[in-house]
Amino acid sequence: MDVDYYTDAVRYTQVRVLEVAGESRTFEELESEAADRGPSSAAPLQQNSDTAKISSSHWRSHGDVLVRSQVVGFKKIEFFTNEILARENWNSPRMKCTPPRTG
Repeated sequence: MDVDYYTDAVRYTQVRVLEVAGESRTFEELESEAADRGPSSAAPLQQNSDTAKISSSHWRSHGDVLVRSQVVGFKKIEFFTNEILARENWNSPRMKCTPPRTG
Protein backbone atom coordinates (compact mmCIF):
# COMPACT_ATOMS: atom_id res chain seq x y z
CA MET A 1 0.00 0.00 0.00
CA ASP A 2 1.43 3.37 -1.03
CA VAL A 3 0.09 6.40 0.87
CA ASP A 4 1.10 10.03 0.56
CA TYR A 5 -0.16 11.24 3.94
CA TYR A 6 0.19 10.67 7.66
CA THR A 7 -2.18 11.29 10.56
CA ASP A 8 -1.63 13.46 13.60
CA ALA A 9 -3.76 13.45 16.75
CA VAL A 10 -5.39 16.67 17.92
CA ARG A 11 -4.99 16.52 21.69
CA TYR A 12 -6.44 18.67 24.44
CA THR A 13 -4.26 18.66 27.57
CA GLN A 14 -4.89 20.42 30.86
CA VAL A 15 -2.29 20.67 33.64
CA ARG A 16 -3.39 21.89 37.06
CA VAL A 17 -1.09 22.48 40.04
CA LEU A 18 -2.53 20.75 43.11
CA GLU A 19 0.19 21.55 45.65
CA VAL A 20 3.56 23.31 45.50
CA ALA A 21 5.94 21.50 47.85
CA GLY A 22 8.85 23.86 47.25
CA GLU A 23 10.28 26.40 44.88
CA SER A 24 13.50 28.26 44.33
CA ARG A 25 14.95 30.80 41.96
CA THR A 26 18.22 30.10 40.21
CA PHE A 27 20.66 32.54 38.67
CA GLU A 28 23.24 31.60 36.09
CA GLU A 29 26.05 33.53 34.49
CA LEU A 30 27.28 32.10 31.25
CA GLU A 31 30.43 33.33 29.58
CA SER A 32 30.60 33.28 25.82
CA GLU A 33 32.60 34.91 23.10
CA ALA A 34 31.15 38.34 22.27
CA ALA A 35 31.55 37.62 18.57
CA ASP A 36 29.33 34.53 18.84
CA ARG A 37 26.46 36.49 20.39
CA GLY A 38 23.68 37.30 17.95
CA PRO A 39 22.00 40.74 17.91
CA SER A 40 18.54 39.27 18.63
CA SER A 41 19.30 37.82 22.07
CA ALA A 42 17.08 39.11 24.89
CA ALA A 43 19.40 38.21 27.81
CA PRO A 44 21.17 41.14 29.52
CA LEU A 45 24.86 41.59 28.72
CA GLN A 46 27.86 42.82 30.68
CA GLN A 47 30.79 43.46 28.33
CA ASN A 48 34.34 42.37 29.36
CA SER A 49 36.91 42.92 26.59
CA ASP A 50 36.48 39.87 24.33
CA THR A 51 33.97 37.87 26.41
CA ALA A 52 30.36 38.53 27.38
CA LYS A 53 28.54 37.50 30.55
CA ILE A 54 24.94 36.48 30.01
CA SER A 55 22.72 36.53 33.10
CA SER A 56 19.79 34.15 33.25
CA SER A 57 17.26 33.33 35.96
CA HIS A 58 14.26 31.04 36.26
CA TRP A 59 11.94 29.56 38.88
CA ARG A 60 12.05 25.88 39.79
CA SER A 61 9.10 24.28 41.55
CA HIS A 62 8.10 20.78 42.56
CA GLY A 63 4.91 19.32 43.94
CA ASP A 64 1.73 17.57 42.87
CA VAL A 65 -0.03 18.18 39.56
CA LEU A 66 -3.10 16.81 37.84
CA VAL A 67 -2.77 16.11 34.11
CA ARG A 68 -5.83 15.49 31.94
CA SER A 69 -5.44 14.55 28.31
CA GLN A 70 -7.98 13.76 25.63
CA VAL A 71 -7.64 13.11 21.92
CA VAL A 72 -10.41 15.12 20.28
CA GLY A 73 -9.67 14.42 16.63
CA PHE A 74 -7.21 13.57 13.90
CA LYS A 75 -5.69 15.45 10.97
CA LYS A 76 -4.70 13.80 7.71
CA ILE A 77 -1.52 15.61 6.53
CA GLU A 78 0.20 15.26 3.16
CA PHE A 79 3.88 14.31 3.15
CA PHE A 80 6.39 16.98 2.01
CA THR A 81 3.84 19.84 1.70
CA ASN A 82 2.32 19.45 5.20
CA GLU A 83 -1.05 20.41 3.73
CA ILE A 84 -4.00 19.39 5.90
CA LEU A 85 -6.10 17.12 3.70
CA ALA A 86 -8.85 16.31 6.19
CA ARG A 87 -9.89 16.73 9.80
CA GLU A 88 -11.98 14.28 11.74
CA ASN A 89 -13.45 14.71 15.22
CA TRP A 90 -13.26 11.80 17.58
CA ASN A 91 -14.98 11.34 20.93
CA SER A 92 -12.89 9.37 23.38
CA PRO A 93 -12.95 9.10 27.16
CA ARG A 94 -10.65 11.38 29.16
CA MET A 95 -7.54 9.84 30.63
CA LYS A 96 -6.47 10.97 34.09
CA CYS A 97 -2.80 10.58 35.01
CA THR A 98 -1.61 11.32 38.53
CA PRO A 99 2.00 10.41 39.24
CA PRO A 100 2.74 8.55 42.47
CA ARG A 101 3.81 10.67 45.42
CA THR A 102 7.51 10.53 46.23
CA GLY A 103 8.92 11.05 49.65
